[in-house]
Amino acid sequence: MKRISLNDIAKSLGVSKTLVSMVLNNLGDQNGISQKTQGKVWEKARELNYQPNYLARSLRTGRSKTLGLIVADISNIFYSRLARVIEDAAGKHNYNLIICSTDEKAEKEIELIKMLRARQVDGIILSTTQKDPKHLQELMKAKFPFVQIDRFFDELKADTVAVDNYKGSAQLTKHLIDIGCRNIGILAISPIYTSVIQQRIAGCAETCKENGLDWDEQHIKTIEFADIDGNIEKAIDDWFSNGNAPDAVFSLNNRIAISFMQACKKRNIQIPEQVKLTSFDDIEYFELLWPPMTAVAQPFRQMGQKSVEMLIDSIENKKHEYQKIILDTELKIRKSTQLK
Repeated sequence: MKRISLNDIAKSLGVSKTLVSMVLNNLGDQNGISQKTQGKVWEKARELNYQPNYLARSLRTGRSKTLGLIVADISNIFYSRLARVIEDAAGKHNYNLIICSTDEKAEKEIELIKMLRARQVDGIILSTTQKDPKHLQELMKAKFPFVQIDRFFDELKADTVAVDNYKGSAQLTKHLIDIGCRNIGILAISPIYTSVIQQRIAGCAETCKENGLDWDEQHIKTIEFADIDGNIEKAIDDWFSNGNAPDAVFSLNNRIAISFMQACKKRNIQIPEQVKLTSFDDIEYFELLWPPMTAVAQPFRQMGQKSVEMLIDSIENKKHEYQKIILDTELKIRKSTQLK
């Protein structure tokens, strides 16, 4: 079946191919094309089932009108919500979005960046799994537009949208101390070298020290991404079998918090009576769990919208200057840290 072209639409309407192109690229208003004519072009395009040739367009304009998004795990509710906001925001600017997961593998992230660039995406929004900024520095040297989101390298003068993880962690830890907790355990998802994990650990550790509590690395259990549930069960068995069980657990992301709660229920460990449970990164159904979970809420809508605005400005504005936006979090106190 013959592919419908701009020329086919133009001939059927008795107008120029250039006019059709302007309308279908949303340039009709700025080129003085009447709303009536634009309506006819769109109607005919739908009637003929016109499908844009994005490859040809990118070769002609130098842009594919496509963005890439790389996150650790799209099945994580935080990233899936963030991705939806980014997709909607990109769509409002007539950009498409390709979404990829690294599975917390630095090598896979590098391959995904190569793949997206080979597909001629105009820019990438990235929550990196890298240990050092070398690969992102290469993107900067190539003047390829990208935005660091959630996780970032502070030393890079690159567009960044993130939250104040240290402050959010410190506020949550102070809440636990204020209600009488003295032995706070941390569940940290691997790899723990990422900026968000390091900042959340630091916020908890420093707040404990400032309030006269003992602190050392024994408080941290590293949960491997490849076997979250198995590692959570090992951590619980270790804590509750050696007589040094924490009176509160601070989970550094929502996925491991849920796994911890499920494992406690299997072992009949009562929350909050035996152990208080908290999470960095609030999700909607934390309110529906029993007990509802205390958590730090991230402004994911602002994060997603700002990252798209930054990236598109970087793509389309030659005078773009990099920005670093750090947003505040909000502590949501619920029954998992309350006895009454």
